[in-house]
Amino acid sequence: MHPFFNYPGLWEGVTYNIATIRLPFSATLNDYVQPIRLPRLSDTRTYEKMEGTVTTGDYQYGLYYLRNQVMSNADCQRDILHHLIPDQQMCTDTYIGGAFNSRRYGAPLTIEDGNGRVLVGLADFWKWTPNSYPTRFVRVAYFRDWIQTNTDYIFQF
Repeated sequence: MHPFFNYPGLWEGVTYNIATIRLPFSATLNDYVQPIRLPRLSDTRTYEKMEGTVTTGDYQYGLYYLRNQVMSNADCQRDILHHLIPDQQMCTDTYIGGAFNSRRYGAPLTIEDGNGRVLVGLADFWKWTPNSYPTRFVRVAYFRDWIQTNTDYIFQF
């Protein structure tokens, strides 16, 4: 867990909401377990206006996918008045792609670039009303230094 993790209350907004786990053995890659790239050290994109894909699901309902446009933080803040949207977070627009009404905190937000998929966000907040609030994600790129210090992931420049 990030040492500055802060949960002041449901309506205040969670900050530094990221953690890593160390497996006691190597993961076995298969059709369902695959590595994913994280944003390069030189990647300064905000991903604004890019199409992001969210994958979520469970044993009961199976997997499903949403394609949403990444919003600017200013637009997200305008739509989610009761939560702060700092630089360490990002949002997707539920009016462009659909609402993410699932209980899957940590669901991945990926974008596609010229080299394949990149994990850019982890689901952090959504409102339980359909098609009304943006979905908020932890911005992975914001935590590159912390990830590099606390894992064996090697970032590309």
